Amino acid sequence: MRKLLLTAACLCAASLSFATDYTDSLVVTVDGNASEPLQTTVTVDKQDDGTINFKLSNFILSMYDEDEGDYEELPVGNIELSGIELTEETGYETFTFNGTTQVTEGDLEGVDSWFGPLLGDVPLALTGKMTDNQLYLTISITMAVMGEQQTIDVAFGSDFEVTVEQPDEEGTDEEETDEPSAEPENITVDYTEKLVYTVAGESSLEIDATVTVETREDGNINVVLNNFVMGELGIGNIRVDSLHVETVDSLSSFSYKGNITITAGDRDDISLWMGPQMGELPVEMTGMMTERELYLVMDIDLGALGTVNVVFGKETTLGITSVSTSTVATGTYDLSGRRVQKAVKPGIYIVDGKKVTLK
Repeated sequence: MRKLLLTAACLCAASLSFATDYTDSLVVTVDGNASEPLQTTVTVDKQDDGTINFKLSNFILSMYDEDEGDYEELPVGNIELSGIELTEETGYETFTFNGTTQVTEGDLEGVDSWFGPLLGDVPLALTGKMTDNQLYLTISITMAVMGEQQTIDVAFGSDFEVTVEQPDEEGTDEEETDEPSAEPENITVDYTEKLVYTVAGESSLEIDATVTVETREDGNINVVLNNFVMGELGIGNIRVDSLHVETVDSLSSFSYKGNITITAGDRDDISLWMGPQMGELPVEMTGMMTERELYLVMDIDLGALGTVNVVFGKETTLGITSVSTSTVATGTYDLSGRRVQKAVKPGIYIVDGKKVTLK
Protein backbone atom coordinates (compact mmCIF):
# COMPACT_ATOMS: atom_id res chain seq x y z
CA MET A 1 0.00 0.00 0.00
CA ARG A 2 1.31 3.40 -0.97
CA LYS A 3 0.85 6.50 1.15
CA LEU A 4 1.51 10.13 0.14
CA LEU A 5 4.43 11.45 2.14
CA LEU A 6 4.46 15.14 2.90
CA THR A 7 7.78 15.97 1.30
CA ALA A 8 8.50 17.44 -2.10
CA ALA A 9 11.48 18.14 -4.30
CA CYS A 10 11.76 20.81 -6.99
CA LEU A 11 14.73 21.15 -9.28
CA CYS A 12 14.62 24.08 -11.71
CA ALA A 13 16.13 24.15 -15.15
CA ALA A 14 18.31 27.08 -16.14
CA SER A 15 16.23 30.24 -16.65
CA LEU A 16 16.41 32.81 -19.38
CA SER A 17 18.34 35.99 -18.75
CA PHE A 18 15.24 38.21 -18.51
CA ALA A 19 13.61 36.06 -15.82
CA THR A 20 14.24 36.15 -12.07
CA ASP A 21 14.97 33.02 -10.03
CA TYR A 22 13.86 33.07 -6.38
CA THR A 23 15.38 30.38 -4.15
CA ASP A 24 13.74 29.80 -0.78
CA SER A 25 12.12 27.13 1.41
CA LEU A 26 9.11 25.22 0.09
CA VAL A 27 6.68 23.37 2.38
CA VAL A 28 3.96 20.94 1.22
CA THR A 29 0.85 20.33 3.37
CA VAL A 30 -1.71 17.55 2.88
CA ASP A 31 -4.63 16.95 5.26
CA GLY A 32 -3.12 19.39 7.76
CA ASN A 33 0.26 17.66 7.92
CA ALA A 34 3.25 19.67 6.70
CA SER A 35 6.53 18.45 5.23
CA GLU A 36 10.01 19.55 6.16
CA PRO A 37 11.11 22.75 4.34
CA LEU A 38 13.10 22.09 1.17
CA GLN A 39 15.23 24.58 -0.75
CA THR A 40 13.45 25.24 -4.02
CA THR A 41 13.72 27.70 -6.92
CA VAL A 42 10.76 29.44 -8.57
CA THR A 43 11.14 31.43 -11.79
CA VAL A 44 9.14 34.63 -12.42
CA ASP A 45 9.33 36.24 -15.85
CA LYS A 46 8.01 39.83 -15.94
CA GLN A 47 6.51 40.94 -19.23
CA ASP A 48 6.35 44.40 -20.76
CA ASP A 49 2.53 44.46 -20.51
CA GLY A 50 2.54 44.33 -16.70
CA THR A 51 1.95 40.58 -16.40
CA ILE A 52 4.20 37.70 -15.33
CA ASN A 53 4.84 34.14 -16.37
CA PHE A 54 5.27 31.77 -13.43
CA LYS A 55 7.09 28.43 -13.34
CA LEU A 56 7.61 25.86 -10.60
CA SER A 57 9.77 23.27 -12.36
CA ASN A 58 10.24 19.55 -11.75
CA PHE A 59 7.78 19.32 -8.85
CA ILE A 60 8.15 15.88 -7.23
CA LEU A 61 6.13 14.29 -4.43
CA SER A 62 7.53 11.46 -2.34
CA MET A 63 5.24 8.49 -1.66
CA TYR A 64 5.69 6.00 1.14
CA ASP A 65 5.05 2.33 0.26
CA GLU A 66 3.93 0.66 3.48
CA ASP A 67 4.30 -2.81 1.95
CA GLU A 68 7.90 -2.15 0.94
CA GLY A 69 8.63 0.07 3.92
CA ASP A 70 10.37 2.55 1.69
CA TYR A 71 9.84 5.81 -0.17
CA GLU A 72 8.90 6.07 -3.80
CA GLU A 73 9.11 9.36 -5.66
CA LEU A 74 6.14 10.54 -7.70
CA PRO A 75 7.31 13.04 -10.37
CA VAL A 76 4.50 15.55 -10.97
CA GLY A 77 6.09 17.94 -13.48
CA ASN A 78 6.18 21.65 -14.25
CA ILE A 79 3.49 24.01 -12.97
CA GLU A 80 3.44 26.92 -15.41
CA LEU A 81 1.09 29.91 -15.57
CA SER A 82 1.17 32.75 -18.09
CA GLY A 83 -0.27 36.25 -18.28
CA ILE A 84 -0.90 36.76 -14.55
CA GLU A 85 -1.63 40.43 -13.89
CA LEU A 86 0.51 42.33 -11.39
CA THR A 87 -0.88 44.84 -8.90
CA GLU A 88 1.35 47.63 -7.63
CA GLU A 89 1.45 48.08 -3.87
CA THR A 90 3.67 50.34 -1.77
CA GLY A 91 7.10 48.79 -2.07
CA TYR A 92 6.03 45.47 -3.62
CA GLU A 93 3.77 43.80 -6.21
CA THR A 94 1.03 41.20 -5.79
CA PHE A 95 -0.57 38.65 -8.13
CA THR A 96 -3.31 36.00 -8.00
CA PHE A 97 -4.63 33.13 -10.13
CA ASN A 98 -7.69 30.97 -9.65
CA GLY A 99 -8.58 28.49 -12.35
CA THR A 100 -7.29 25.33 -13.99
CA THR A 101 -3.98 24.50 -15.61
CA GLN A 102 -2.28 21.54 -17.23
CA VAL A 103 0.91 20.22 -15.67
CA THR A 104 3.69 19.71 -18.20
CA GLU A 105 6.60 17.28 -18.24
CA GLY A 106 9.72 18.24 -16.40
CA ASP A 107 13.24 17.98 -17.74
CA LEU A 108 15.03 16.38 -14.81
CA GLU A 109 17.64 13.84 -15.94
CA GLY A 110 16.86 10.25 -14.97
CA VAL A 111 13.08 10.77 -14.89
CA ASP A 112 11.32 9.09 -17.81
CA SER A 113 7.69 9.39 -16.72
CA TRP A 114 5.85 12.42 -15.30
CA PHE A 115 2.53 11.95 -13.49
CA GLY A 116 1.10 15.47 -13.88
CA PRO A 117 0.46 15.54 -17.64
CA LEU A 118 -1.89 12.53 -17.23
CA LEU A 119 -4.23 14.51 -14.97
CA GLY A 120 -5.60 16.88 -17.64
CA ASP A 121 -7.03 20.14 -16.27
CA VAL A 122 -5.94 20.57 -12.66
CA PRO A 123 -7.74 23.08 -10.36
CA LEU A 124 -5.19 25.51 -8.92
CA ALA A 125 -5.33 28.65 -6.78
CA LEU A 126 -2.26 30.86 -6.36
CA THR A 127 -1.52 34.09 -4.49
CA GLY A 128 1.83 35.83 -4.30
CA LYS A 129 3.73 39.00 -3.45
CA MET A 130 7.23 39.94 -4.51
CA THR A 131 9.99 42.49 -4.66
CA ASP A 132 13.17 42.28 -6.68
CA ASN A 133 14.73 40.17 -3.91
CA GLN A 134 11.85 38.40 -2.18
CA LEU A 135 8.99 36.14 -3.23
CA TYR A 136 6.21 34.70 -1.10
CA LEU A 137 3.47 32.56 -2.58
CA THR A 138 0.89 29.92 -1.71
CA ILE A 139 -0.50 27.33 -4.10
CA SER A 140 -3.47 25.01 -3.61
CA ILE A 141 -3.61 22.11 -6.10
CA THR A 142 -6.33 19.47 -6.37
CA MET A 143 -5.29 16.24 -8.05
CA ALA A 144 -6.10 12.54 -8.04
CA VAL A 145 -3.35 10.53 -6.34
CA MET A 146 -3.66 6.72 -6.24
CA GLY A 147 -7.34 6.98 -7.15
CA GLU A 148 -8.18 9.54 -4.43
CA GLN A 149 -8.70 13.31 -4.75
CA GLN A 150 -6.06 15.11 -2.74
CA THR A 151 -5.67 18.84 -2.06
CA ILE A 152 -2.00 19.72 -1.88
CA ASP A 153 -1.07 23.09 -0.33
CA VAL A 154 2.31 24.54 -1.21
CA ALA A 155 3.94 27.51 0.57
CA PHE A 156 7.09 29.09 -0.84
CA GLY A 157 9.18 31.61 1.12
CA SER A 158 8.03 33.66 4.09
CA ASP A 159 5.51 36.48 4.23
CA PHE A 160 7.16 39.87 4.54
CA GLU A 161 6.44 43.54 5.11
CA VAL A 162 8.03 46.39 3.20
CA THR A 163 9.13 49.56 4.99
CA VAL A 164 9.41 52.52 2.66
CA GLU A 165 12.09 54.88 3.94
CA GLN A 166 11.63 58.59 3.41
CA PRO A 167 14.71 60.35 2.01
CA ASP A 168 16.58 62.61 4.39
CA GLU A 169 16.62 66.25 3.30
CA GLU A 170 18.97 68.89 4.53
CA GLY A 171 17.41 71.66 6.53
CA THR A 172 14.34 69.70 7.65
CA ASP A 173 12.44 70.54 10.81
CA GLU A 174 13.87 67.43 12.52
CA GLU A 175 17.42 68.77 12.21
CA GLU A 176 16.48 72.21 13.51
CA THR A 177 15.54 71.00 16.97
CA ASP A 178 16.51 74.28 18.64
CA GLU A 179 13.97 76.30 16.63
CA PRO A 180 10.60 76.94 18.34
CA SER A 181 7.60 75.36 16.69
CA ALA A 182 5.40 77.66 14.62
CA GLU A 183 2.02 78.71 15.98
CA PRO A 184 -1.09 77.49 14.18
CA GLU A 185 -2.15 79.69 11.28
CA ASN A 186 -5.85 79.59 12.23
CA ILE A 187 -6.81 80.61 15.76
CA THR A 188 -10.34 80.98 17.14
CA VAL A 189 -10.88 82.63 20.53
CA ASP A 190 -14.21 83.08 22.34
CA TYR A 191 -14.45 86.10 24.66
CA THR A 192 -17.30 86.03 27.20
CA GLU A 193 -18.07 89.37 28.87
CA LYS A 194 -20.98 91.58 29.91
CA LEU A 195 -22.82 93.42 27.13
CA VAL A 196 -24.98 96.55 27.32
CA TYR A 197 -27.04 97.93 24.44
CA THR A 198 -28.59 101.39 24.25
CA VAL A 199 -31.58 102.55 22.19
CA ALA A 200 -33.00 106.11 22.31
CA GLY A 201 -30.91 106.92 25.34
CA GLU A 202 -32.17 103.98 27.34
CA SER A 203 -29.65 101.27 28.25
CA SER A 204 -30.31 97.63 29.00
CA LEU A 205 -29.10 95.73 31.99
CA GLU A 206 -25.79 93.89 31.65
CA ILE A 207 -26.19 90.71 29.60
CA ASP A 208 -23.81 87.75 29.34
CA ALA A 209 -22.60 87.57 25.73
CA THR A 210 -19.92 85.86 23.67
CA VAL A 211 -17.86 87.37 20.86
CA THR A 212 -15.78 85.05 18.66
CA VAL A 213 -12.56 86.33 17.07
CA GLU A 214 -11.18 84.21 14.23
CA THR A 215 -7.61 84.88 13.14
CA ARG A 216 -7.23 84.24 9.41
CA GLU A 217 -4.19 82.95 7.54
CA ASP A 218 -3.61 86.41 6.05
CA GLY A 219 -3.36 88.00 9.52
CA ASN A 220 -6.77 89.69 9.39
CA ILE A 221 -9.61 88.73 11.75
CA ASN A 222 -13.32 87.94 11.65
CA VAL A 223 -15.46 89.20 14.56
CA VAL A 224 -18.81 87.60 15.45
CA LEU A 225 -21.23 88.79 18.13
CA ASN A 226 -23.18 85.60 18.74
CA ASN A 227 -26.93 85.40 19.43
CA PHE A 228 -27.54 89.13 19.93
CA VAL A 229 -30.90 89.66 21.64
CA MET A 230 -32.68 92.92 22.51
CA GLY A 231 -35.22 92.21 25.22
CA GLU A 232 -37.66 89.78 23.62
CA LEU A 233 -36.36 90.42 20.10
CA GLY A 234 -33.92 87.91 18.67
CA ILE A 235 -31.62 89.80 16.28
CA GLY A 236 -29.03 87.11 15.36
CA ASN A 237 -25.31 86.77 14.72
CA ILE A 238 -23.58 90.03 13.84
CA ARG A 239 -20.48 89.15 11.84
CA VAL A 240 -17.80 91.39 10.35
CA ASP A 241 -15.15 89.70 8.21
CA SER A 242 -11.58 90.45 7.16
CA LEU A 243 -10.70 93.23 9.59
CA HIS A 244 -7.18 94.64 9.49
CA VAL A 245 -5.43 94.54 12.88
CA GLU A 246 -2.83 96.95 14.24
CA THR A 247 -0.76 95.45 17.08
CA VAL A 248 1.47 97.34 19.51
CA ASP A 249 3.14 95.19 22.16
CA SER A 250 0.31 92.86 23.28
CA LEU A 251 -2.59 95.18 22.40
CA SER A 252 -4.38 94.80 19.07
CA SER A 253 -6.88 97.30 17.66
CA PHE A 254 -9.28 97.24 14.73
CA SER A 255 -12.20 99.21 13.28
CA TYR A 256 -14.88 98.89 10.59
CA LYS A 257 -17.45 101.03 8.82
CA GLY A 258 -19.67 99.47 6.20
CA ASN A 259 -22.62 97.17 5.60
CA ILE A 260 -23.20 93.64 6.91
CA THR A 261 -25.88 90.94 6.74
CA ILE A 262 -27.04 89.43 10.03
CA THR A 263 -27.48 85.66 10.19
CA ALA A 264 -29.75 83.54 12.40
CA GLY A 265 -28.53 82.55 15.83
CA ASP A 266 -28.67 79.08 17.35
CA ARG A 267 -30.41 79.52 20.69
CA ASP A 268 -33.08 76.89 21.21
CA ASP A 269 -35.40 79.27 23.08
CA ILE A 270 -35.70 81.71 20.16
CA SER A 271 -37.74 80.60 17.16
CA LEU A 272 -37.65 83.84 15.14
CA TRP A 273 -34.50 85.82 14.33
CA MET A 274 -35.32 89.24 12.88
CA GLY A 275 -31.86 90.21 11.64
CA PRO A 276 -31.73 87.94 8.57
CA GLN A 277 -34.96 89.56 7.28
CA MET A 278 -33.52 93.11 7.33
CA GLY A 279 -31.04 92.76 4.45
CA GLU A 280 -27.81 94.78 4.48
CA LEU A 281 -27.41 97.03 7.49
CA PRO A 282 -24.89 99.85 8.18
CA VAL A 283 -22.45 99.13 11.02
CA GLU A 284 -19.65 101.07 12.69
CA MET A 285 -17.35 99.14 15.00
CA THR A 286 -14.20 99.76 17.02
CA GLY A 287 -12.39 97.20 19.12
CA MET A 288 -9.29 96.49 21.17
CA MET A 289 -8.10 93.14 22.49
CA THR A 290 -5.39 91.10 24.14
CA GLU A 291 -5.18 87.33 24.37
CA ARG A 292 -7.58 87.38 27.34
CA GLU A 293 -9.65 90.57 27.04
CA LEU A 294 -11.81 92.20 24.38
CA TYR A 295 -13.50 95.60 24.41
CA LEU A 296 -15.91 96.24 21.54
CA VAL A 297 -18.14 99.18 20.66
CA MET A 298 -20.64 98.85 17.82
CA ASP A 299 -23.37 101.02 16.30
CA ILE A 300 -25.86 99.04 14.23
CA ASP A 301 -28.61 100.65 12.13
CA LEU A 302 -31.47 98.18 12.54
CA GLY A 303 -33.90 100.07 10.35
CA ALA A 304 -37.28 100.25 12.07
CA LEU A 305 -35.69 99.42 15.38
CA GLY A 306 -33.40 102.43 15.13
CA THR A 307 -29.64 102.66 15.67
CA VAL A 308 -28.48 100.47 18.52
CA ASN A 309 -25.26 101.11 20.40
CA VAL A 310 -23.62 97.93 21.74
CA VAL A 311 -20.77 97.90 24.27
CA PHE A 312 -19.03 94.60 25.01
CA GLY A 313 -16.45 94.31 27.79
CA LYS A 314 -14.90 96.99 30.00
CA GLU A 315 -13.26 100.15 28.69
CA THR A 316 -11.55 100.67 32.06
CA THR A 317 -8.93 98.02 31.22
CA LEU A 318 -8.41 98.71 27.50
CA GLY A 319 -9.63 102.30 27.17
CA ILE A 320 -11.97 103.02 24.27
CA THR A 321 -15.08 105.19 24.07
CA SER A 322 -18.36 104.80 22.26
CA VAL A 323 -18.30 105.80 18.61
CA SER A 324 -21.71 107.49 18.41
CA THR A 325 -25.04 108.10 20.08
CA SER A 326 -28.14 106.08 19.32
CA THR A 327 -31.44 107.16 17.85
CA VAL A 328 -34.73 105.38 17.40
CA ALA A 329 -37.25 105.63 14.59
CA THR A 330 -40.86 106.41 15.45
CA GLY A 331 -43.87 105.15 13.54
CA THR A 332 -44.99 101.72 12.36
CA TYR A 333 -42.74 99.44 10.25
CA ASP A 334 -42.87 95.87 8.98
CA LEU A 335 -39.96 93.42 9.42
CA SER A 336 -38.41 94.56 6.13
CA GLY A 337 -38.02 98.09 7.51
CA ARG A 338 -40.77 99.57 5.34
CA ARG A 339 -42.97 102.20 6.97
CA VAL A 340 -46.69 101.43 6.90
CA GLN A 341 -49.58 103.73 7.70
CA LYS A 342 -51.31 101.17 9.87
CA ALA A 343 -50.81 97.56 10.90
CA VAL A 344 -53.80 95.78 9.37
CA LYS A 345 -52.51 92.36 8.30
CA PRO A 346 -51.56 89.70 10.88
CA GLY A 347 -47.83 89.64 11.58
CA ILE A 348 -45.02 91.28 13.54
CA TYR A 349 -44.57 95.06 13.39
CA ILE A 350 -42.23 97.58 15.00
CA VAL A 351 -44.22 100.42 16.55
CA ASP A 352 -42.11 103.27 17.96
CA GLY A 353 -39.16 100.87 18.39
CA LYS A 354 -41.15 98.10 20.09
CA LYS A 355 -42.27 94.74 18.73
CA VAL A 356 -46.02 94.35 18.27
CA THR A 357 -47.65 91.09 17.15
CA LEU A 358 -50.95 91.45 15.29
CA LYS A 359 -53.06 88.28 15.13
